[in-house]
Amino acid sequence: MNVKLSGIELNYSYKQVLRGVNVEFLEGKIHALLGENGAGKSSLMKILTGFITPVSSRGSDLSAVLKGKILLDDKEVVFKKPAHSLKNGISCVYQHPYLSDSLSVKENLRVGIKSGKKTEDQFKDQLDELVLPLLENISFETKAGCLSGDQRFFVAFYASLLRNPKVLILDEPTALLSEKQSEKLFFVLRNFAKKGMNIIVITHKPEDLNFCDDVTRLVEGVVAESVVSESMDNNQLKNYSEQFTVDHGERISETEGLTNLTAKKCYELRKKYSGRAAIIPTDRTYLASNPNLTITQLVCSTFSESKNPKLRKAHTEEIIKKAEINIRPEEKVFNLSGGMLQRLILERELFLNPETIYLEDPFQGLDYASCERLSERLSLCEKQGTKVVYLKK
Repeated sequence: MNVKLSGIELNYSYKQVLRGVNVEFLEGKIHALLGENGAGKSSLMKILTGFITPVSSRGSDLSAVLKGKILLDDKEVVFKKPAHSLKNGISCVYQHPYLSDSLSVKENLRVGIKSGKKTEDQFKDQLDELVLPLLENISFETKAGCLSGDQRFFVAFYASLLRNPKVLILDEPTALLSEKQSEKLFFVLRNFAKKGMNIIVITHKPEDLNFCDDVTRLVEGVVAESVVSESMDNNQLKNYSEQFTVDHGERISETEGLTNLTAKKCYELRKKYSGRAAIIPTDRTYLASNPNLTITQLVCSTFSESKNPKLRKAHTEEIIKKAEINIRPEEKVFNLSGGMLQRLILERELFLNPETIYLEDPFQGLDYASCERLSERLSLCEKQGTKVVYLKK
């Protein structure tokens, strides 16, 4: 199924996120979508998956006003909710997959699959055999909360494929994968593309572009460039590398018992260190925050005077200012880019003046500029006496 986004504009009362985006994704291809954090990539995909609708209320007295057209095989559609997008064959695997930690892998795979239509024994037979090697080290009885980052991705990927989508969107799919795993993933994706699937990959990693058919780059809500991958030379790939990635390998350390942070581990560590340490896990979306919270609720969750409305407001505005982002206190976390969320969470934790701050894969999912800014901010913390520990899964 071909997808065309025409004249897409997304406006909030105080800012414009997308400015007349025109882009087409053809079936049978793997498309790369690039852009710095805050460029509008996630917003564009939220429109395509029905999370942002023509008039979406996302906070107190705030609305996201959407203009433009979505065309599927040249027929205009209007998605009023995510279920409408799914019904039209569009599925998305998010950077931090939506899995229930208390359920087993098998139980998570059942979610969204109509009962009575498919039995447990049929699960492994619904997809090409080439997908199963990606799950070979994963027991279907394992609780999702015990899975590593790469395993969570592959389970969510498998779950999306169970829907037999016509359009598959992957948000930073290789962020937590090894080079070998990434190659296997793209081998699988190429096979599905050959069968007609339309695949859109949001990425910051230039090496991913080698597996894609074309590249679309967003800058401040506008399509700045759209090129066919075959026409790109090594200099262009190097340029993308300088724009969207940064290597901090030498600064990352492994600490016993502090890798693969789950909700339970975060709770235990916070209790153990009792204010002396700040802990920011890789899953910033659900372990360090929640998309349904307001910005005020997010930054005041560790604020001792959180019950005083005036102090809450002043504290929130102070954290927003320190994070240097354009957002309102009553707006939802849902509307933040990955880089913006990272900055808010960091400033929230630093406000408590911790002796040590633990960051698990802190540069994962961030573009070059965001990585540099984060690195500078953490270097300043070190100079001011805070011990900074980088954790790698």
